[in-house]
Amino acid sequence: MTNPDQEVHTYFSPFGNAQNATYVTTRRIENLKNEIKTFNIHKKKEVTPIILISPEVGKLPKSAGEFAPYISGKSGGLGEVVCSLHSGLKKLGLLTYLITGGFERRFLEEAKIDKYEFMKKRHSLDHGNIKLVSSPLFSDKWDAYDGNEEENAAEFQKLVVMNEIPEITSKYDGRGIICNHDWFSGGLISAYANYMNLPSIFVNHNWHTRDIALDNLRGAGIGRLWDNLHINYDDNNKRKLRSAPTAIKNCSLNAHVGKEYLEEIMRGEFDDKIDFWYKHETCLKNLYGKNIILPNGISPEMYPENQRVNPNVNEPGLAKSFSENSRDIIEAKKANLLKFQQKTGLKTNPDAILFFWASRLDPTQKGIQIAEKVVGKFAYDNPDVQFAFIGNGVGGDKTHENILGKIACSSNGQICSYPFNDDLSILAYAACDDSFGCSLYEPFGLNDVGGNLCGATATNRDTGGYHDKIKTLRLKSLGATRDHGNGFLFKNYDEGGLWYGLNTSLNMHRYLNLNLKEKETQLKRIIRETKEKHSQEEMTASYLAAFEKINGKPLI
Repeated sequence: MTNPDQEVHTYFSPFGNAQNATYVTTRRIENLKNEIKTFNIHKKKEVTPIILISPEVGKLPKSAGEFAPYISGKSGGLGEVVCSLHSGLKKLGLLTYLITGGFERRFLEEAKIDKYEFMKKRHSLDHGNIKLVSSPLFSDKWDAYDGNEEENAAEFQKLVVMNEIPEITSKYDGRGIICNHDWFSGGLISAYANYMNLPSIFVNHNWHTRDIALDNLRGAGIGRLWDNLHINYDDNNKRKLRSAPTAIKNCSLNAHVGKEYLEEIMRGEFDDKIDFWYKHETCLKNLYGKNIILPNGISPEMYPENQRVNPNVNEPGLAKSFSENSRDIIEAKKANLLKFQQKTGLKTNPDAILFFWASRLDPTQKGIQIAEKVVGKFAYDNPDVQFAFIGNGVGGDKTHENILGKIACSSNGQICSYPFNDDLSILAYAACDDSFGCSLYEPFGLNDVGGNLCGATATNRDTGGYHDKIKTLRLKSLGATRDHGNGFLFKNYDEGGLWYGLNTSLNMHRYLNLNLKEKETQLKRIIRETKEKHSQEEMTASYLAAFEKINGKPLI
């Protein structure tokens, strides 16, 4: 029997009766479920992956995949920046791939495992979105620049174009954004991206380039890319691919890591050192507004408070960690200085003013030959000064390692020099008062930022990235309108210029050592401002804006 309430509902219902209403409602719920499922599949297909391509990487977190720690470790500035960018993009939830070289000798030595164990881990652990470009040519190499660089680059570019990019983009209906770094990852890769209508950014971490023999690129489909290539002929009339000029010609945006560095190129300040076609293509990009600045950012993993700690001088790690919020930052730096002195043979003196050279021993760019002529006499004239050099020669050349070794031996414990060691370098940053250098040119530079992150000032020549980042330290207590700056610049690329820079820094640190409250204030301010200016978040936001510009629509 139908009650009055049901009759009222039936009267106003468009379905006629309860059975029809239930049927229609159930069907519409199922339809809605199917539509949601279809919509989600559609959304998944619309994802555009970002594909980072670099010849080297620094320390990758385990979140990048279980296998990541076995293919990353010590690296130069390029590798560290790429790792920081990869991590930052993943934090934003962006689908990000990283393609890098499979240089096994380095992996085996750093992971302290043999080839068999490495292969087991490679085939059993999750790689995440890390793509390792492997070749018999790479198996006995330490890095991309070990041996014949041009042959290494040819093999890398060929395999990336033939295997890695197609494999990734095929999962997303041919979509992808290419972000390749430096000449080694340029050339053929950028030309292929242009041919396949894949938007791309070529990131210049330096103006270096190489010509790659076309014979070494056989099988990569050179013919289809011919109109996109920059071709050169060697003395034997053999055709070669100009790697960086080809990359600049084909990329959607040509990125530089420093504003002043790009302007120096445009002004012609280093025309005697820069490849003509590299500058030519850079000028063309500038003419069409396709040059952009993407400054480097620093991963939080490099912050002093995030380092492992062990006061034992025979163990790796800092003696004491610290940050801009530490109450005892001066004491922490002294503890690290004492540990560093004990590890390196420097005189034990917690009040010594330590200058740290964190760059490679490069006479072409970094000016190591100038430092060699200055530091011995400067240390002799200033007994409260110590110098530390931690770096390798270029391309296996031991010349400057040997010269610095002799200088250190005759310094009576005021100067030390060691090959690059990641743990020792981190400890030196935490211990030093100033991170110094005397570069002829510098696209960005990381040694000044590394020092600033640890409360040290930075001293270097007024060029490129140092011009952009180092601001003269001025204190309100010494008559300035406000506390400002993080270091000291000098103009001349010679012994007099470096001496002036070191002496200016030394006088400031002597003043700070007599005014410890002021010193604590400045150390904390420098650390805080460095983190804000060179944060991983700032760098990632800049790259994201560039990616969305060439993609034509938002990625988030």
